[in-house]
Amino acid sequence: MDDASAPRPVAALSFADIVAGAGGRHPTDVLAALNVGAGADARRLASEAARPPPASVLAQGDGLALPHPLDAEWRFDDATADALLARAVDLTQAGEAVLLLGVPTVVLAAARSGAARRFVVACEDNVIGAALAARVAADARFVRAAPEGCAAAIVDPPWYPAVFDALLTQAGAACRAGGWVLVGAPSAGVRPTAADERVASLATAVVAGLSLVADEPDALTYRTPAFELAAMRTSGVSAWLPSWRRGDLLSFRKTGPGEAQPLPPARPAFELTLEGVRFRLIAGPAVPATPLTPLVPDEVFPSVSARAAGRDRANLWTSGNRAFVCDPGSTLQAMLALAARNDLWPKGLDPAGIESRDSPSIDPIQRVDELARIAARDLAHAAMLVGVSSWDRSVNDARFLNGSSTAFRRTLRGGPG
Repeated sequence: MDDASAPRPVAALSFADIVAGAGGRHPTDVLAALNVGAGADARRLASEAARPPPASVLAQGDGLALPHPLDAEWRFDDATADALLARAVDLTQAGEAVLLLGVPTVVLAAARSGAARRFVVACEDNVIGAALAARVAADARFVRAAPEGCAAAIVDPPWYPAVFDALLTQAGAACRAGGWVLVGAPSAGVRPTAADERVASLATAVVAGLSLVADEPDALTYRTPAFELAAMRTSGVSAWLPSWRRGDLLSFRKTGPGEAQPLPPARPAFELTLEGVRFRLIAGPAVPATPLTPLVPDEVFPSVSARAAGRDRANLWTSGNRAFVCDPGSTLQAMLALAARNDLWPKGLDPAGIESRDSPSIDPIQRVDELARIAARDLAHAAMLVGVSSWDRSVNDARFLNGSSTAFRRTLRGGPG
């Protein structure tokens, strides 16, 4: 009888198998390593990585618009979301509060569950937060209350130390003594500094009154977002990797007092959502009007890392990882025109919109048409990558983020947001 536990020979492995065993290394890094390999197996696997898969549907979130790269939003798959919710329920008593912080698919899991808990949802004030609020508005288990005195919290911070530590400590501050904090964390192979960052985050947790009870490697599975599939295609990875990313589950117990760290300040932005495809314009001082200039020739930026070289030059991003450099004043005017065309009135927008002095002169029709064509390309590309039914295409929205229209306008004039 064959030994099922024996390692499979390389010749029997697929590119997806290699990625799964790479300890969290990104598929594009795995492909780069294969491309320097000299053997036939390396050439076969590299060729497989570049082969487009048959058309498939990869759900991006029931009832939600597409995730956006600037949010670093990787959503748990349904099995992981259900398991995390079940864990929190097991650790708490009927009627106790559970904080759901930055975990949209766990909110959806709670909504479809029969769990007798009170759920406090904390998320960004954007189109995703609005959709979740609408989804649970009629469910009495979801309470509009400050996150405090919770018996448990589930949080999945972006995997960058400053934001990770802030959300971890905020979840801890929201819990009562003896409460539990369940946190999604990067594995050691995600980047060379990941192990050191883990040590530093655990030290931060201790100061915040949290004691690590369990560390479960690769316990969490994430859906690959459409923006990451787009970036991988641009980098040469076309293989079907619907849920390649894994995360560790850290379980903490609240054992002492501690204060929450603030999140790093976010710049004002304006976001326009059309058929679930999201444009986000980051505020900055007005510059001479120029065409929408893609950061790379084919528009789709080849990385999803916030640390990628040159990434911070772009101030207009789509949910398909398209990145552009533009004048924010004239581009905002065009986005507002598109919002008006679709009968969307942004939160905090005054009837006068943005005054003409906030932006150099530009043909508004030309800029609106540019954005409309980009939106069409983004929509078609997302449909090709994850299937036309994988996200809610009825979502249309327009709003200022991280402040009001006044904050955006102030930034255009060179003042602080």
